[in-house]
Amino acid sequence: MVTYNSSLMDWGQVIFSELDPFYQSIIHSQFFLNFGLLALFLVSAIPQILTITNEIIFVPLLDVGIHPFYIVLVAGLGAVLGDFIEYNIGRGINILRGNKGSEKADHLLHRYRFPIFLVTPFLLIIGDIVLIVAGHERIGFKKIFPIVLVSQLLKKSLVMLVVLELVKLPDFLNF
Repeated sequence: MVTYNSSLMDWGQVIFSELDPFYQSIIHSQFFLNFGLLALFLVSAIPQILTITNEIIFVPLLDVGIHPFYIVLVAGLGAVLGDFIEYNIGRGINILRGNKGSEKADHLLHRYRFPIFLVTPFLLIIGDIVLIVAGHERIGFKKIFPIVLVSQLLKKSLVMLVVLELVKLPDFLNF
């Protein structure tokens, strides 16, 4: 097994060093140069239940010279689209079950929507389930959209800060 000295290379290089020829062929392809942000948007829209993390695409996009702000913005908007899809899955379940419940229901997701939806991107699969439940419970997406947008942009920004090594992870989280 190959060992890495974390002081000599950042985590993105560690991830891609084993795949270096493949990685180099991808990031230098004309397709990736033209459609890298679109690919990031589409991968970000896929629910976490179905994929690995989409932040792994950040490093190649940075390597081709795309500004971190645009990467965070595109990934955040893609993630919000994914959240909207999950929300609508919950709405669809509600319609299939024939529930005609009131939107004025008094449950945790209605009462504590700000803190709950602020942390959902950080909860990975549990956050996806919360959004499906929100759709099922008929919480208006317009009410939670600003919170979901801010929380997704916050998550992507924090990941970008770690990728750029502006924020150091605690030693127990380093790999």
